[in-house]
Amino acid sequence: MALENAEAPCCEHEAPLESGSLSKPDTNNINGTVPDVKASGACPPSSDSALDNKPEASAPVLAPAKPRIRVIDGALAEMVDQCEALLMSPNLTLELRVYQRGGQLVRIVILPSATNADGVTHQAGSVVIRPVDSVYLRDILARLAQFERLDRRSGEYKAVDVPKQYADALLARVGLWKLPQLRGVITCPTLRPDGSLLDAKGYDARSGYYLASDLKVTVPETPTLGDAKDALAVLKRLFREFPFVTAVDLAVVLALLLTSLVRTIVDNVPLFGVSAPVRGTGKSTAIEVTAAVATGRRAALVAATSDQDELRKRLEASLLAGAPLINLDNLNGVLHSDLLCQAITQSILWIRPLGLSVQIEVFLNSLFCVNGNNLSISGDLARRTLMCRLDPRCERPEERKFTGNPVNEALENRAVYVSAGLTVLRAFIFAAPRLDLSQFGSFEQWSDLVRSALVWAGEADPCESRMVIMAEDPELVALAAVLTAWFGKFGIRAVTVQQVLAEAAHDGDSDLAASVEPVATARGRIEPQRFGNWCRRNMGRIADGYKLERCNVPGASAHWRVVRDAAGVAPAAGAVTPDF
Repeated sequence: MALENAEAPCCEHEAPLESGSLSKPDTNNINGTVPDVKASGACPPSSDSALDNKPEASAPVLAPAKPRIRVIDGALAEMVDQCEALLMSPNLTLELRVYQRGGQLVRIVILPSATNADGVTHQAGSVVIRPVDSVYLRDILARLAQFERLDRRSGEYKAVDVPKQYADALLARVGLWKLPQLRGVITCPTLRPDGSLLDAKGYDARSGYYLASDLKVTVPETPTLGDAKDALAVLKRLFREFPFVTAVDLAVVLALLLTSLVRTIVDNVPLFGVSAPVRGTGKSTAIEVTAAVATGRRAALVAATSDQDELRKRLEASLLAGAPLINLDNLNGVLHSDLLCQAITQSILWIRPLGLSVQIEVFLNSLFCVNGNNLSISGDLARRTLMCRLDPRCERPEERKFTGNPVNEALENRAVYVSAGLTVLRAFIFAAPRLDLSQFGSFEQWSDLVRSALVWAGEADPCESRMVIMAEDPELVALAAVLTAWFGKFGIRAVTVQQVLAEAAHDGDSDLAASVEPVATARGRIEPQRFGNWCRRNMGRIADGYKLERCNVPGASAHWRVVRDAAGVAPAAGAVTPDF
């Protein structure tokens, strides 16, 4: 797609630049500028004239002449300007294009084969973003133009390699680049915020995204509620054999699919999880169906690990690659990740790639998913997650027989399903109904579009799945156990951490001892400092109607008390008034 206001160093009718043989130097051009090829008569004919004046069979077919850039010492800035102008030529193919993204120069790469590096798997054909270095810039510039330097002895210009300082200087021009800004790469048509369709392959200057697909979709100009319901019926055919526990679980998967189609226009989207009690229930398949519709291939897989540093590295690698859909696959245990919390609720993230001392600004436009057996989401991530539950209700679900393959079906009829998903969302945008739904903090924009569109069209509210997640949050469960036992032992009396631990140690079989031990133990023993830090982290957080407060009591040690937070609930029997 041609870029607006691009400064091409060659004539406007020039054919696509190729890496053909070098043309004969023009010894009359000594000012270091790109020659006016059109004025010299060397410009190849336009496509129309070429059709009317086909060359004779015996006439040689010459490759288009590359423009010449003459290397002049003492003119670094001007030389680098010409190099950047070459990279902005409107007729370059994808593999020759360079963009700016988060303080880096980058390029778009279509992977010829599957890759597995840094714990992240990309399928063959995946479209990823790669940083540009000095060697690559010199190679591309050499393909686009012939660089020449005056030979003092002969008085003629001779071909030379692209000077390294030109590439280095261009890479260093952070904040001064004229190259187009790349927010990300998408692999299927999508909607703009105003409901207009973005379906032209190439770079879209209005959004900053590159559409790396020529998929043809059919979306009504002004779809109705009836169109939206019919389109949802089409999408639900893909999931007809999945063992959803409730209608809410189906709504979560539909929300995942719709979100994947319009991720570019929604600032923040929740984490989507798929959980089941046993293997072989279709957890990964549900996510792969979405990936097949949205990207035309499988999702980028991040191997699950309990090592938080390693998990962070793998997630950062997939974000830097610009993966549109990232699946944390086959998680066992509890998921908690500070990076995921940031990536889900922020629009920009600063990442320092391995081996570099600088941080890279990354636009957060990826969709995160996780799947596993009896998934458990912990801490702040729990409130940021929607969960789909599958239950085959049989001992060996992997031996079940199905009438179809939903992933293959999604790939074979991809245009139909993309069209259906965009129809649902476009119908809601044009109808603009007002729905009385509960707030979903940090994800208001997503809730006002994807969630509301589903409820408007008659589906269950996917946010109802959050109640189960919050109830099963290990941190919240542990907090509720401590606060309940604490209140049962001390009422609302202010006590120190040491007093709580002493009471727990005195009666080792009590509920207080059983609840305190998991949160206060480190290196095989109970540590007061660890328990004190736990109290500070959870101060003011409500669990099972109780809340931990710090009291203003004179003395060296901090005093704490547990109070009932639920309105209208009387203190438990035996509770005493605080003595301060």
